[in-house]
Amino acid sequence: MVLMRVCPWCRRSEPWRRGCRCLPDPAGGPVLREIVGIDLALAVHDYDEVVRRFVLAAKNGGREDLLRRFGVQIAAVLAAQADNLPDSWGERRPTVVWVPASRDRRRRRGYDQGRLLARAVGRELGLPVQPLLRRAGGEAQEGRDRADRLSGPRLRCRVGRAPSHVVVVDDVITTGASVGAAAAALRGSGAVMVVAVAVASSGSNGVNHPPVGNAGSRQVSGLW
Repeated sequence: MVLMRVCPWCRRSEPWRRGCRCLPDPAGGPVLREIVGIDLALAVHDYDEVVRRFVLAAKNGGREDLLRRFGVQIAAVLAAQADNLPDSWGERRPTVVWVPASRDRRRRRGYDQGRLLARAVGRELGLPVQPLLRRAGGEAQEGRDRADRLSGPRLRCRVGRAPSHVVVVDDVITTGASVGAAAAALRGSGAVMVVAVAVASSGSNGVNHPPVGNAGSRQVSGLW
């Protein structure tokens, strides 16, 4: 029996093992963000209507396959930005972490979308993935208004000494409060450089830049 899924955008059925062709490819350069405490923050896509539907299907519709595909895109875009980072970044293999979903979200979805994204990024780049962050109470960011989002989630580092170089993965950067809170927790435990990467950016200070280098011509897993 061939299982079928429905494309989040065109609503047509697609074979279970075949990726939907409506999922956008990264166009142009990444969306770069300026976030306090982050050395480089970037997203693969603008959070337009097409990307929004795919992200919601990945987060709330059980489409874990889309999270893996987004993770591959994130890895390629991050690899293309390697020349924009200090030499020390390439000399030390960074650790990939994620902004954890709230307990209620994980229970309802059956998985943590950030964890799946981080695992896909780590697998593509050959980097270690660790659950270094935990929520210290508070609500999920999704569904809160901008004023509430600016305060960000309360995050704590699970270890006494964090790795010196860290990649924080999230699904959507809106105000930047979530990845900013993650960076603060990691730096408080010893992290020196923090890079944030996301599927999409819906904030007001995102700027598209031409891609740096050519990730397609590199052996992505050999960057670190």
